[in-house]
Amino acid sequence: MILERFKVPPQDQVLVSEAALRRTTTQIFEKLGVTPEDAADAADVLTMTDLRGVETHGVSNMLRVYVRDYRAGKLDPRPGWKMEREAPGTAVIDAEKRLGIIVGPKAMRLAIEKARKVGVGIVTVHNSGHFGAIGHFAMQAAQAGSPPPRAARRRCSSTRPPPPSRATRSGSPCGSARRCLRAG
Repeated sequence: MILERFKVPPQDQVLVSEAALRRTTTQIFEKLGVTPEDAADAADVLTMTDLRGVETHGVSNMLRVYVRDYRAGKLDPRPGWKMEREAPGTAVIDAEKRLGIIVGPKAMRLAIEKARKVGVGIVTVHNSGHFGAIGHFAMQAAQAGSPPPRAARRRCSSTRPPPPSRATRSGSPCGSARRCLRAG
């Protein structure tokens, strides 16, 4: 259910095709200096979020925030990230002020690749902009044939939702991201 303040009044609604929405959103990111590949990833996250009915994190509500943050220099449009630590089943990435909806799909592809190789793939990202509707990345894993991320069984205190923990070959979660990172 969407909050009233996020609803677009019927007289202000403009309906466009999915293809037109993707194309226009991609072009906006490209005008901000984002590469065509990264712009397409960002447009995919925003468009799919709208199509799933999560308008709070879709094009109409978040694109203007991202444009503002790029123009203010809060986000870096250049491609890249810094791999701080990596092990066969884990990685820690410094996004270096890149937008989360651009880094997120790449981080999930890396997690899926690691999971296919060693049975678990845990990738954490920090120093990024907004990650958008986080459920998009769980769907990305499911579409790749991976089991969806599961919440850790241990309680933790955080200002954000519990961190996801990938299932291992035995089907049980690692328990905590920190322990999984040490175990590699």
